[in-house]
Amino acid sequence: MRHLAINLLCWISLLSTTACWAAGSQAGFPKQLTDLAGRQVTLSAPPSRLFLTQPRQLYALASLLDNPTEHLAGWAYPLAVFDPSMAQRFTTQWPALAQLPTLSHAPTPQLDSEALLNLAPDLVLFDLSRASSVEGSPLAQLLDELGIAYLFIDFNRHPLENTPKSLALLGQVLNATPRASAMIALIEQRLARIDRRLADLPASPPTVLINVAPGVKVDCCRTNLRNGLADLVARAGGDNIADALAPGASATLSNEWVLSPPRGRDQYRGAMDSRRWHQRGTGISDAGLPKTCVA
Repeated sequence: MRHLAINLLCWISLLSTTACWAAGSQAGFPKQLTDLAGRQVTLSAPPSRLFLTQPRQLYALASLLDNPTEHLAGWAYPLAVFDPSMAQRFTTQWPALAQLPTLSHAPTPQLDSEALLNLAPDLVLFDLSRASSVEGSPLAQLLDELGIAYLFIDFNRHPLENTPKSLALLGQVLNATPRASAMIALIEQRLARIDRRLADLPASPPTVLINVAPGVKVDCCRTNLRNGLADLVARAGGDNIADALAPGASATLSNEWVLSPPRGRDQYRGAMDSRRWHQRGTGISDAGLPKTCVA
């Protein structure tokens, strides 16, 4: 309890040091926003110390800000755990990223509330997939009591539907609406181009196996059912072979299920990987099936 009290004092002190910055950019604040969970959130001032509960949230901030590290208080774990190559590129561009405070060096299901408060964030970004576990939790109650805003965004569960919404929300939060609008327009333009090209393809859809990060967590095959990469497969006219499974977000398929009729050799056409294709450990690399890697 004593440590928590000290952390709260530090939090108040750090907020006071950012007051001058906030006072110079108060246009449009206080601002009421609706996050991806449908929550009404009021920001009294422009946030200057964001905490990222998922490092890949940095991708969006990098598209909206010249130097996102200037607006970060810390993150749950480093981007290098999730995407080493992009982490290296970002660190080269923004060296301060290498010293960004982190709560862990690996993904963890629970955030350390005391360590989080010690970073004195004024806005915490959560992934929408965690809404059910965060809302009403002791951490959420603590954030509410201290007046620390938190928002749910989504670039993963339903990327086609929620990426524009999340970019627009962050644009409002960061006073970067013009950049957010430009990114959304670019996404819509590219999707329209894809749709035009797909219109000329045969009506028979190819069957697709989605293998999420093969060899990283399980050998074969962690897949998306009706979310994530499955949304992209459906938009591209593919037939996700796991779509016939029971409702849910994801599942782990066995090699036997993947290769058995009617999903077997003749119908299996490719594999999607959220990062890279690992032949070693997939269990299907010797099956003589074509593979397609989509980054």
